[in-house]
Amino acid sequence: MNDLFLSVIAVSVGASAAGLVWALVQKRLEKRVCARWRCRVWTLLLTALLVLPLAGLLPESKAVANRPAFVLEVPEAAARPMGSGERTQEQAGPQTLPSGGTFVPAGEEPTQPGRTLPSPLTVAAAVWLLGAAGMLAVQMASYLRWRHGVRRWEQPAPDWVEPVVRAAAVEAGLSSLPRVRQSPLGASPMMAGLASPTLLLPVKLPPKEELALILAHEMAHCRRRDIQRKLLILLARAVHWFNPLVHWMAGQAQREIELACDETVAASRPPQWRQAYCQALLHAIDATGQPAPVLSTRFALEKQEIMRRFARVMRPVKGKKGAAVFGLMALLALLCCCGLRVQLPGGESTSEPASAAVSGTASESGTSAPAEENNEPPETKESTAARIAETDPLTAQGYLNAFALVDALKHGDQQAVNRCFALSGEPVYDAGFYALSDLSGLELNSGAVGLTEQDGIYRVFVDLDVEKRGNTPLLEGQHTYWLAFHDGSDSFYDEGCIWKMQPESDLDRHGVPGLDTAQLEELQDEVKLVRNWLSREGFSDVEDISPYQQLAYLFVRMEEEGEIAQGQTVTTNQLADAAERYLGILDYQPAPEVLELMCYQEPEGWRLQEMGGLLEGPEPAWQFTQVYREGKDYVVVLWQCSDAQGLVPEYGYFYRMNNTENEDGGWRVVSCDVMVI
Repeated sequence: MNDLFLSVIAVSVGASAAGLVWALVQKRLEKRVCARWRCRVWTLLLTALLVLPLAGLLPESKAVANRPAFVLEVPEAAARPMGSGERTQEQAGPQTLPSGGTFVPAGEEPTQPGRTLPSPLTVAAAVWLLGAAGMLAVQMASYLRWRHGVRRWEQPAPDWVEPVVRAAAVEAGLSSLPRVRQSPLGASPMMAGLASPTLLLPVKLPPKEELALILAHEMAHCRRRDIQRKLLILLARAVHWFNPLVHWMAGQAQREIELACDETVAASRPPQWRQAYCQALLHAIDATGQPAPVLSTRFALEKQEIMRRFARVMRPVKGKKGAAVFGLMALLALLCCCGLRVQLPGGESTSEPASAAVSGTASESGTSAPAEENNEPPETKESTAARIAETDPLTAQGYLNAFALVDALKHGDQQAVNRCFALSGEPVYDAGFYALSDLSGLELNSGAVGLTEQDGIYRVFVDLDVEKRGNTPLLEGQHTYWLAFHDGSDSFYDEGCIWKMQPESDLDRHGVPGLDTAQLEELQDEVKLVRNWLSREGFSDVEDISPYQQLAYLFVRMEEEGEIAQGQTVTTNQLADAAERYLGILDYQPAPEVLELMCYQEPEGWRLQEMGGLLEGPEPAWQFTQVYREGKDYVVVLWQCSDAQGLVPEYGYFYRMNNTENEDGGWRVVSCDVMVI
């Protein structure tokens, strides 16, 4: 399925490029190439969108097809590996990590690997397939519901309609008459049905002369098999539902279908007939009503297409111009679609991972050797701790202590958890409070212990999958926590007992989509300015913040942006411009009493008084944990932690920032929400 998904992406991009080129060419050739040929070109492009992805299923080469896939084995309910550097994790069953290491469960012996973790490509392919099936199902369900309503309320047409239908069918060259019915669900005459077309007429019929013109149009649709074309359009839109250009191409194709039908019925007609046909089109504007269902054609006219359709009716393009254009566009579509070859970075195979897992201990280069070629026994937690103890005895003791913590949390053993934080005694409450003093209500799906090594420095972490946090401050879901250990210098604690469990930052693992490192650092700096000078509380709108804090923030922000030097005077116009850029406040005008209290008035403007900051008091320990895109804004998540033993996130600050409203890309403060843990 991955190969098919990548082929669909490649063809979607290529056909979209060809469609844009054809749209530009079509504007210049509209008066030289008849609508029938233009319609064929759009049909060709939509057909390419459906057929050419199948070419991507052909194997590229034997070498690529036979290349063994690297498999990341994760046992059932296992916690995901996070962070950077070389890691070994301990969980239910051995696990091969990309950066090296072995994964063994806390308190258990190594077992055979379980299931594989789906790759991002597999997840994306599954989302694409579900989206395509969902869109097709919704469209077909809507059509079938409409058909059911039509059949429920339909009635035979009046007797005088049959001769008119027969004359139009004979003139169009049809060998058989379509089924004719009337229904209140039809706002204007339409043709529906793939296998056996039905001509559906409204309850209120137009005059006989006008009906003859309308039926000539609908019979031309039936002769040209335009309903089958619309099925092709529906399938292309469903398969390429993620590409807005494909939906645009589908709209262009449907407009050309109507123009081609107009040219077909208007060919060799006298001017009086064409004028009457245009008059019937005008009447169809008011009778359009709701959009026509899929797999149907309807005599209707969009207001934006009035002049174009009238021009094609009154001055249809004759001859067979367009065959050469059709051939060139066919070649262009083939080159654009087949010329794009999508591969994974480094030439990796896009096929599904092999069923046989790659197991064993990672080599120093970070690659994994097959288990049958590795004669060394798997590394256990004791052997890992012994290796760490050669250079870092404190971390070695803490590493073993982490296993005891995970095992105690799994079984809800309060005394065992307490021993992990004090070893020989009970935790001392001299730093605020002990975060894991009450395990009641905690439900833990799984837990794992891991280790990273970078430049000879070891760090220990635990992965916890929490179903219900109960009375603990643990975060529900799957999260990684870094551990810090006592060094034994404090008489209350032994060496190696746990001091802190700090949630791992998402920024350290993944960065932020759409932002490079410099932009991310700039965003974090702006949030720091907001906390230090604007507000440490939540706010739904910056205009609700104290005007004194607003003014101080604007001065500091202009200094940070290099707009003014430190201590430089500014005018009220400069403040208004800064308020619009950085706070989104229009027509900002600080009150006179605010300016007089916080600034010195000088001939050139206002200068901020020397002050240590409006927000007094020490800032608690806090860290950025995540930045994600939500609409046009970026949300910066900041956890505030007290200096207490154990895991203590107390408040989560969600700062909403925007860098698209300003032309220079500068960050603007939007709001701040607070979540109490």
